[in-house]
Amino acid sequence: MFSGCVTLCEPVVARHRIRFHMADTGLTVRIEFPSVFEMIDLVQAVVDQLGRTLGFDEDAQHWVGVAVRESVINAIKHGNRHDPLKRVEVDFTMTPGAAPTE
Repeated sequence: MFSGCVTLCEPVVARHRIRFHMADTGLTVRIEFPSVFEMIDLVQAVVDQLGRTLGFDEDAQHWVGVAVRESVINAIKHGNRHDPLKRVEVDFTMTPGAAPTE
C-alpha cells in the first residue's frame, strides 16, 4: 500500500527532481517540480508505474491517479497560484506488508 501527500515548497532552481528513500519502514518516492500544469503528466506517469509495481488492479490505479492528479492541480492552482517559482512536492510511501483497504 502507498500513501501520498502534496505539499507546497519554496523555490528551488532545478526543473524537477525525483528522489527515492529506502528505510526499514518502506520506500518513499518524492517528486519536486515547479507549479506548472505541464508537470502533471510526469506525476501521472509515476503514479501509474507505482500502481503497476504494487499490483493494483486497473480500477484502483485509475482512482488513485484521479486523486493524486486533483491534489496536484489544487496545489498548483490554489496553493501556489500558478507561480512557477514556487514548488510542489508529492511523496509516495510504500509500506511493506500493508494491504490496500476499501
